[in-house]
Amino acid sequence: MRSTFGQETKSFSNTMKYQLAILTICSFSHLLAEEPKDLTLLRQSWTKAREQATAPIDKKYADALDAMKVRFTKSGDLTSALAVDAELKSLPGGSTTTSAPAIQDAATAGVRTKGGLEKALSDTVWTVVHDEDQKPWGQAEFKAGGKFSGFNKTDLPWKVLDKETVTVQAYEFKFSKDLSQFTVVWGGTGKLTGTRKKP
Repeated sequence: MRSTFGQETKSFSNTMKYQLAILTICSFSHLLAEEPKDLTLLRQSWTKAREQATAPIDKKYADALDAMKVRFTKSGDLTSALAVDAELKSLPGGSTTTSAPAIQDAATAGVRTKGGLEKALSDTVWTVVHDEDQKPWGQAEFKAGGKFSGFNKTDLPWKVLDKETVTVQAYEFKFSKDLSQFTVVWGGTGKLTGTRKKP
């Protein structure tokens, strides 16, 4: 009886292997078959027609974004210009006609007046370090509407003195020409340097 059981088990095992092999071949046979040439040509034609149909829409959107970026840049709204630039880069093709440094240069080139500096600094955030030991000193923010927060102070009035200087209380913040840094001597703390955070 033992040999009969062993033979039945072996026979059952071989049958299962055979069935499994057939099932596997059938399951993947569609991968082995070549697709009809007509299907390939139809798919290529559809893809080309689809790209041709959407290309004008995509170009119109990219052109509108580019014009918006230029408008924001000329008005000194660097944060919005960089946001539009990021949207342009996310489009298929992903290139833009104006780089982020060019946006920065164009925005700061318009800062030839006190009003231009005020507009360029509004709603900017700065990382501040102590010059003597380079230890972090927190952050500063020039808010729209002429309010300054930083150095454990909030909502102090800030005012543009000239095209590169801003006053907060009696302290003068001197800005670099590209508006990427400022220096200020804040009371008894000594000289501080602020670096503009990226929007």
